[in-house]
Amino acid sequence: METEDNYDENLIEVISPERATIEIENRKKFKERLSKLPEDQIMLVDTAYDQSKEAMRPFLRQTGERSFEHARRVALIMIDELGILYPNFIIDCLLHDTIEDSAIYGNLKERMPVWKNTARFRLSRLFNPEVADDVITLTTPKPNGMDVMTKEEAHEIYMNGLASAPLRVLLVKMCDRTDNLRTLAGTPREKQIKIVNETRQQYMSLFQDVLQEFSSEGVYLIDQMQTEMGKLNVPV
Repeated sequence: METEDNYDENLIEVISPERATIEIENRKKFKERLSKLPEDQIMLVDTAYDQSKEAMRPFLRQTGERSFEHARRVALIMIDELGILYPNFIIDCLLHDTIEDSAIYGNLKERMPVWKNTARFRLSRLFNPEVADDVITLTTPKPNGMDVMTKEEAHEIYMNGLASAPLRVLLVKMCDRTDNLRTLAGTPREKQIKIVNETRQQYMSLFQDVLQEFSSEGVYLIDQMQTEMGKLNVPV
């Protein structure tokens, strides 16, 4: 099993915001970014790209765009803005919502141990155990009337999982939250207030821990999130 310490530091280079892409994205442009990787790793990321796209195909975000655009942007934050080409990190970004959006890796209507075992089996066989653990940790369980009774309990389970997760998982969550904040302007005001307050009160303390391992990347993402929250003008 690979751990967060196994990634190749030669594939990490912090990129300034000015170098981040602003072009309309497509599959070809996404794959071009991976050209430095070995072919087998490119194929794994490409598989995750397809899996994510299919899992989210029926869904639109509140802004009206298809849900897959969010997953792709999260991966692009990791690649373009942080300069990280480690395949597992990119795959985590692409797949972080797939269990919540489809039963392709496990049905959240089942009891938690059941869907987790299914997800771990499928993701481990298709990718590797590290990706399996990461994507499961990044998945918020749903109330099922058995071991998860309410949305509040589901959120508490999720937050506890993040608090004990490897810092690589929190880095992916930071990319996810950065994109969420960047796209909040097109959502109802009550959602903007909820997400901003949640970010300030629950996530920022966790995100500070990321600086222990991903110092420059973490500082950059925290700054990006602070900037976006400032634009939304939600009182502290």
